[in-house]
Amino acid sequence: MRRENSNNNAITRDDTPIFDAIEETNKMIHTSNKGVLSLLDLHIPLLFRIFNYLGETQDELRNLILVSKQVYQICYGSYGRPGIEWRIIPTFEISPLQNEGGGSGGGGGGGGSIETLLTNLYHHSLNTQTKNKLQFYRHMRVNDLQKFHGRNISEDIIQHIKRNIRMSGITMLDISIPLIPMQIPKFGLLTCTLSYIVPNLLELDSSNLSMRDIPLGIFSKNCHFLEKITSNNSTDISLHGFGMSFSDNLRGMYMDNSVFSVYSNTDMHEFSDLVNHERSFIFSHCCKSLERVSIRNARYCDGKITQNALIKFVRNAPSSMRWFRSDLSQDNITMLQLERPGIELVN
Repeated sequence: MRRENSNNNAITRDDTPIFDAIEETNKMIHTSNKGVLSLLDLHIPLLFRIFNYLGETQDELRNLILVSKQVYQICYGSYGRPGIEWRIIPTFEISPLQNEGGGSGGGGGGGGSIETLLTNLYHHSLNTQTKNKLQFYRHMRVNDLQKFHGRNISEDIIQHIKRNIRMSGITMLDISIPLIPMQIPKFGLLTCTLSYIVPNLLELDSSNLSMRDIPLGIFSKNCHFLEKITSNNSTDISLHGFGMSFSDNLRGMYMDNSVFSVYSNTDMHEFSDLVNHERSFIFSHCCKSLERVSIRNARYCDGKITQNALIKFVRNAPSSMRWFRSDLSQDNITMLQLERPGIELVN
């Protein structure tokens, strides 16, 4: 029978086998010739408890399983074990080769250019075994995107990619880079090509990129299930939302510290007009299904996004909207909470 515990947060012997493992470990220490145990000498329940404190990032988890074969079996090879609370997400990484400056490589074997990368992926897709392995991956990450190069891809090659190179299991694509946008050369070719390879994409991270080089419209048009776009510290994102107009399922946009573009100052004037131009407001072309939007510290080419433009967006936001983070003043937040109580407004 389970013992009553006045402290709900306390752990009792009846609640967990962890104390049995501790006692066994103490016995092992006393009987050990050296009196010292290594980490992997601990009993499995203790290792579960220790390993579950790790795993804040997928990189941390992948590094953990490289410690030893035993750790790999406990963590990655133990799907279904109740002790491990996290799961490693299979990630396909594309990186430039060190010995071919400006070249490109793939997680499954790369080359010195975008063409070589596509060729290798194509050969993998011809082999049934490797083709099935490609479908196993859930995330794709492009490292050092700015180092890739390649010539324009013809329509024939694009059609060939659509027919033969598909990674249907990929739901998240990370093409972000740790640089400020103005230092990035043009490299839209690779990312546009990837949009044809990952048709079931749900999430895109394009932080620190210029959207002049990475047109969101390509992903919006080719990845019909796209639900979330993260593009912090980016530039040239259309404040109208034109680039995301094909994304009928778009639910989340996170674009803090980014610089948006408008066609003219007339657009911003209309966005800020609370009386006229009812259909002209920020993100008017991509807000059908939005639930969460963050544009804190966002600007456009001539200055900060006005308070009236933010107010007008909240008033015209779809009924699905639940959360909006921006530079709205506290007074305006208080006013809008009365008008749209279903939206949590934060700054």
